[in-house]
Amino acid sequence: YKVLVSRLYLSMDESTRRNLELFKNLYDGKSAATLFSAVNRCKTQSGARLLKEWMSFPLGDRVLIEERQAWASFFKDNTSELNRVRGVLSSSSDLDRLISRILMRRETPRDLASVSASISNFALVIAENADRYRTLLPPDIGEETLVKVFDLAARLAKAIDSEYLGLYKPGDVIASGYDAELDRIRSLGARSGSMLESYLASEREKTGITTLKLGSNKVFGYFLEVSKGQLQKVPSHFMRKQTLVNGERFTTDTLERYEREILSSSTMAEERERELYDALCGEVSDMSRELKAISGFMALIDVYSSFATVAIESDWTMPVITDDDVLEIREGRHPVVEAETGMGRFTANDLDMEKRFFLITGPNMAGKSTYLRQNALIILLSHIGSFVPAKYAKIGVTDKIFCRVGATDNLARGESTFLIEMQETSFILRNSTARSFVIVDEIGRGTSSQDGMAIAYAVMRALIRCGCKTLFATHYHELTLLDNSGISLKTLLVREDGGRVEFLRRVVDGRANSSYGLHVARMAGMPASVLKDAASFQRSHAEDYSMQQRSLFTDFENTDDSQNSSRDDQADDITSESGFAAIPAADSLSNLLKIKEMLADTDPNELTPMEALSLVAQLKSLL
Repeated sequence: YKVLVSRLYLSMDESTRRNLELFKNLYDGKSAATLFSAVNRCKTQSGARLLKEWMSFPLGDRVLIEERQAWASFFKDNTSELNRVRGVLSSSSDLDRLISRILMRRETPRDLASVSASISNFALVIAENADRYRTLLPPDIGEETLVKVFDLAARLAKAIDSEYLGLYKPGDVIASGYDAELDRIRSLGARSGSMLESYLASEREKTGITTLKLGSNKVFGYFLEVSKGQLQKVPSHFMRKQTLVNGERFTTDTLERYEREILSSSTMAEERERELYDALCGEVSDMSRELKAISGFMALIDVYSSFATVAIESDWTMPVITDDDVLEIREGRHPVVEAETGMGRFTANDLDMEKRFFLITGPNMAGKSTYLRQNALIILLSHIGSFVPAKYAKIGVTDKIFCRVGATDNLARGESTFLIEMQETSFILRNSTARSFVIVDEIGRGTSSQDGMAIAYAVMRALIRCGCKTLFATHYHELTLLDNSGISLKTLLVREDGGRVEFLRRVVDGRANSSYGLHVARMAGMPASVLKDAASFQRSHAEDYSMQQRSLFTDFENTDDSQNSSRDDQADDITSESGFAAIPAADSLSNLLKIKEMLADTDPNELTPMEALSLVAQLKSLL
């Protein structure tokens, strides 16, 4: 089962979903400025839920992806049909939720009316291109089943009074004309008023009591009321029921018979109406599977039409999906950033991964993180069958997407920012394959520069060894000075003018020579005095730092792997790689610096033989 799932779906871990901001943005945790908000044009809640499901579990099978693409392209290429279908969807209810409420008997009469309307909307959708649309229904939903569903919709429409919007209330739910028996019983109650008026007029004439009144209450039922001044006219067939201050109330055999008929008709009407209502709910429950299939159909149509709508509005294109291990994107854009900034304001960039590892350097604020994420999002969108924000895209089927960006911590669990960074990186290294796509942004920031650069280099080597397609952004520009065979060096263009910089957002071949951190600090409003001190410190230490780094990397590249032959196999595997200079691990970097300091502080002419032997022993130990 796991093997089957891994072949059918592209997998993403929770960290990747969060960092790519699929459903919640990292700024305030809300749904605005997310991939879902940029893509969702669904007209129904069921369509929106299906789109979220697809985005959470992208497909990993080319044939299934191309089936979705065919439907999305059908709507994009047929705008009149797209508009017709979306017009029908606009008035459609959430049939799936309606069925659930009816199955749990938590429905209202209006829910039954909405089921009828939803079925009618389904019929409207498939009225044109019926043969094509029916391919989206399960095979067992044939002509005969659809006839039964449409009959149910007709009965619901006829039975439920569409004007009534409240909870179930006897007498207000089942419309007149639906059931002859209910209409007959109701007619008895309707005739009761005229029947009682005729009886009252007859008694007034017989008795001569002109002030005779007819009334009723819950305690005594129906009664005839006579005032005190007319009591001498009361006939013998009047039976006393109640004495009042100003008169008395009576009943007769005829009035009691009328009362029994009226009360009986009301109870019978309530019972018959409830029986009919329960029967309709039962029919909907019995056909829940068929109705859920219709709900699924409407959700599919909604998502496909949403894909087409986004493509038309935002000038997206349909990617070419292939089983070949390629990744080529022309003029790709970030779907969320473009949606927020507006069409035509985003700087598009290409991605052609003939080499499987891109080492990307460049200034802060230049757009490295945006470039990394946009390509991951384009791959994800292509795997759900959607159009993508690019002029052209050819994408090989990807098995996993990994995203290691941002800085988070979990203080409650005692996990620091750097620890979480290392955990996520470890997960990537252990689970990525040659068909995976990995984006790594600023690995090694949470520790010292020396340790961070060593870790960044080691992670870079491991990803290259894995063979996964990797975009690796870093401010450790020294990494670009190493042997870069098999690596594509990329940077982002910057224009400098009079001490000010302009970020052009354009990705080009090459390497950055500065991170422009002070310029970004000035953009952020940092006080001038702080910037002045930082610039002074930078100038005074720039030469020492540059010499140290050049010397350090010269030693790295001159390191002889044969000197490490005594290490175990794992260490040897970490420090030797075809095409790369053998670079010591993090602790060895520290040791090299210690050796330099020891030699710098030592005058050989002043050493005794024993001191010299001791120094050699210490150096050998450090090496």
